[in-house]
Formats: sequence, C-alpha cells, structure tokens
Amino acid sequence: PTLGLIEVMDFNSQTGQCTNSKRYYSTFGKSVYGVAFSPNGQLLYYSILRNSGNGLHQLNLNTSTHQTIYFENHPDRETASLQIGIDELIYVASDSVTASSNFFQSHGRPFVGVISSPNTIGTSCDYDPKKIVLPTGVRCRRGLPNMSDNIAPLEMSLGNDLSVCATDYTINPNGTYDSYMW
Repeated sequence: PTLGLIEVMDFNSQTGQCTNSKRYYSTFGKSVYGVAFSPNGQLLYYSILRNSGNGLHQLNLNTSTHQTIYFENHPDRETASLQIGIDELIYVASDSVTASSNFFQSHGRPFVGVISSPNTIGTSCDYDPKKIVLPTGVRCRRGLPNMSDNIAPLEMSLGNDLSVCATDYTINPNGTYDSYMW
C-alpha cells in the first residue's frame, strides 16, 4: 500500500461494490492511522502517527484541501483511532509511548479527545484532546471500540406463538433505543 494515501469510495450496500474511487495524499505525514467521516459526510478526519504530521487533520471532500486541527508537539505522544458516536461527536484515542531500539512501549493516556462540532470546517470543529477524563487507573491507548458507523434498521417480528402474546407484535427500532421491554 502507498503510505500517506487516503482513498474514499462510494459503497453500494445492496451489492457490496465500491466505486468512484478518489485518492488523496496526506500532506502532513505518511502513517495515516485513524479515520472518521463527519456526520454530514463532507469532511474526513484522520490521524497521523509518529512523524512530522503527528496529530489530527481534516480533509474537506468538497475542495480536496487538508488542514491541521491539532498538532501533537511531543515526540512520545500519538493521536490514534477515531470513532463517530451515536451522538454524532467524533471520539479520538491517543497514546503515550516510549521507544527502545526494538519496540514501542504503550503507556496510554488518562483521557479521550472529542470533536464536538465535526461538521464545521477547520479548527472551529471544537476539538478538545482531553475532553473526557478517565477514572483513576484507566488509560486510553490507540484503540476505541469497534462500532458500525451506519447500522441498517432492524425489524423483528415476535409472532403470536408466545404464550403471553395474543396477537403479532413488530418492533421497528429507530436508532434511539438499544433495548425494548414490554
């Protein structure tokens, strides 16, 4: 793979095909690590690890311009995974590492960063690298939980074969609840 390459494609959820590939090259460094789209799909946030571009960057997909949102000016700190939440904020993991001749030792950091206005161009997106302070002894490293950024609506039919149901019941989650009780 080409280092520093960011490739964006259209995805057809019916066929699984990727089309209309567009290539962008990071102007800040070669080790692109984490990526997340803004909720409106117009901006792509990405992180760069361990070189001159270490930090958080924004790619405007309409103008093909890149911009630094946050530069990590410390050689042992890395901005890493990005994950959009159901609240449409983007969460940013960062790590603290030490290097030896053979490996990097991860120490983690006691907070998670948040992009509070991810549809806003430039530094006005309101990124705070220490927005969420973790409990004592808890550390964030490079990763965040895997989540699907776009979950299709789920429909579940219970039928009338349950002894407590006298008729058919259908649950159509609209994305605002994670469980149902009746």
